[in-house]
Amino acid sequence: MTDENEDLLQKALKTSLTVTELKLLLELNSEYAAKWKGRSCTNCKNKLSEGVNSSDVMRFGVLPCAFLDDITVSLLLCKVCNKCDALWLNNDWCSIDNVLKDTDVHKLKFSQAESCVDHLRMFLLSQVCHNQQDLELSAGESPFLPPNPSDLSTLIWKDSHAVGFYTIKRKGTVFSGYPMSRFALNMVDAIYIRRMWRHIGIGTSALSEILLKYPNEDIGFSDPVSNSLLRVLCNYLSTFPGLRDRLWVCCFTGEPGYRWNVYLRMKRTILNAKDRKQTECSYRIP
Repeated sequence: MTDENEDLLQKALKTSLTVTELKLLLELNSEYAAKWKGRSCTNCKNKLSEGVNSSDVMRFGVLPCAFLDDITVSLLLCKVCNKCDALWLNNDWCSIDNVLKDTDVHKLKFSQAESCVDHLRMFLLSQVCHNQQDLELSAGESPFLPPNPSDLSTLIWKDSHAVGFYTIKRKGTVFSGYPMSRFALNMVDAIYIRRMWRHIGIGTSALSEILLKYPNEDIGFSDPVSNSLLRVLCNYLSTFPGLRDRLWVCCFTGEPGYRWNVYLRMKRTILNAKDRKQTECSYRIP
């Protein structure tokens, strides 16, 4: 993509696009096969001497919150590393980072995903950045499903980039597949920060933002909880011990019997750890 096309793309993404307009931007045309010729994969640096073919393209249907129409996203897979390297947008293959950029956002910001472009970014963060680039199964992380339209979804911005997101199952909403069961508390179903933006306090800021959104209410975290999130929760509860009774690891609806206190669970994990020294370096519970 040329600099001129990148500027046009940024301008297009800043407008209040309708579902129909975004569909047109994402529509795959006959030029897609030659547009990638000579470019290199941003993941493994493999250079394609020839154009792509239909077997290199994956297509996903996305259902943004508050919209009825499916939006189809075409992603380009690298033949060498088998990871997504670009998506078709505005008649060209566009890098994922360009879509996750907004030059009007300069500081740390949390914004609810409302527009169809916001939900496109949520899709790319969860299905490409997390599932293909940052996922560590050995660290207790699990692949994300595409964001649920009924969830409260929030994008996390830092220095003009969408660097992560979190989704919340709202108290009182129906548990999928169980029409008589409803969530007993507001539950963080997914929280994600891109690897290159970790260890600078964004996760802690996101947790603070969630707690401010629901003052004096208990907050659940969907089980399984990754090791990285456990570290954030552990450090947070060490700093703010008064919150220890409010945070829960939950399954199903999070009602009594399906939830465990985060602080007590982490403390028990430390006591039962085989490698006490290594664990204490990661979790510090007073």
